[in-house]
Amino acid sequence: MSYEFEELARDAEIDLPFQFNELDPIYTVWYDTPGKIFRIYKDTEKLAHEFRDYEPGFQKKMEDYLASAGKLYHDTEGLIIRQNFDTLAAYAINLLKVPPGHLPKLGRNFWQEVSRYFTSDEVREIISLVSFFLGGTPFNTPAVYSMLSYTEFVHDGYYNVKGGMYRITEGFVDLLQKAGVKISYNTSISGFNSEGNKINGFIDREGGQHKADLFVVNADAALFRSKVLERRKYATEKLDKMNWTMAPLTIYLGLDTKVPQIDHHN
Repeated sequence: MSYEFEELARDAEIDLPFQFNELDPIYTVWYDTPGKIFRIYKDTEKLAHEFRDYEPGFQKKMEDYLASAGKLYHDTEGLIIRQNFDTLAAYAINLLKVPPGHLPKLGRNFWQEVSRYFTSDEVREIISLVSFFLGGTPFNTPAVYSMLSYTEFVHDGYYNVKGGMYRITEGFVDLLQKAGVKISYNTSISGFNSEGNKINGFIDREGGQHKADLFVVNADAALFRSKVLERRKYATEKLDKMNWTMAPLTIYLGLDTKVPQIDHHN
């Protein structure tokens, strides 16, 4: 979602301290059957060529699917996606403003939604891969998240960063330091100070005090509320009973050679 970074740059009146490179194909899918490889393009005509032996009439089907996903995205972006809701009532009020034609998606999962447009398992599996980004599967992810297909193929696509993804971090740290922002490293927050219902400071494990007018906490929300804020609602025994999304196991492999058969984002 490069446009999120671009919006940040406009709001902060800065130039982005890194460069995007748009990916094409956006990713590649390898099956365990030898030679069964699909390169996934934003261009529906090129993508149709990839699926020519699996999904007759793919291009029209894909365009219809993306049109539906795009309408959902733009009808909900301002009302739902870019909003925070403090109460269920506030969420329900905004939900009622969404055009009723989208309501059937609330009763379907992602797999059922893509199956309305495509017949082959290969296309269904690949189009619904995006549900894994949410920590779910196509069978337990609501159909409304088909809007992610629209952001993949139409609205934005995929990008990498010149010099590597860590250039994002290095670039923003450099800008912050030039602006006089103090950054404390290797600091673990263990407690807080408050007046009534307002937190006015955090305490680190060395006893250091961190005071501010506003705090933004980017730790895991449930764990932070449990371990630091000590809220009973988020006690460990209660969290352990909840149905959490999947977590990834990431293995970093360093190779001293190039693998020509492998594209980016496989």
